[in-house]
Amino acid sequence: MANENNKPYFLLVFQKNDPVPSIVSADVITAMYPCAEKKLVDITTTDGDCMGFENVESFKMVPAEEINFNM
Repeated sequence: MANENNKPYFLLVFQKNDPVPSIVSADVITAMYPCAEKKLVDITTTDGDCMGFENVESFKMVPAEEINFNM
């Protein structure tokens, strides 16, 4: 997924008791199934794999320039 300037986007998934978010390239996401009630996010990738996140407090899509990879 890219914006109008073709800059890459990433999905940040923040899980309970984990100070560092999981980072997933938006380019590989074909479907996302969040469930606020169960605090889950399931992702289907372009190659058919499934990723699941539990105890999700929040998630957001951000452009690459907003990510500090030197954390």
